Amino acid sequence: MYGEMGRLAVSDDEERLQCHICGQWYRSLAAHVLQTHQYTVAEYREEFGLNRNTPLVGRSLIERSRAVAYRANFPVLGPAHLQPGFHGSLPRRAEVRRHISETLKGRRPDAMLEGQRRALAERVEMTCQQCGVTFEVARSRVMLRKFCDACRRMRKNSPSRRGQ
Repeated sequence: MYGEMGRLAVSDDEERLQCHICGQWYRSLAAHVLQTHQYTVAEYREEFGLNRNTPLVGRSLIERSRAVAYRANFPVLGPAHLQPGFHGSLPRRAEVRRHISETLKGRRPDAMLEGQRRALAERVEMTCQQCGVTFEVARSRVMLRKFCDACRRMRKNSPSRRGQ
């Protein structure tokens, strides 16, 4: 074992962390232990007595991830808040959670599925481009349908469609 039990060895520039198993230094110890030693992050922390909040990535990766998260969730904050090392007045945790919750409201899988179900249930009247008959189609299929069922069957079975 390399390093001390319960402590993570960090390089002087805080960019790299030492693996307890092999002693090598990595910017992302989390990726290393999973790929090389087949430990999950939780297993590695437990095995070597690390606090569950101990980050297993270097400072630059933490800063980069933070910048990406703020860019995605708070585009109105502007570039000053996205700079690594910025320690100005960022929104408090409750504000961040509230903003993320409001942002994701319409994107939840159950809401998306419900919207798709509604789109399939809603019917729209269309006119067949070949025979002029009016037929109903699901709203979500409007862009795909140009012909009534009878004309679609006839076109499907025609010799030119079968490659003859």
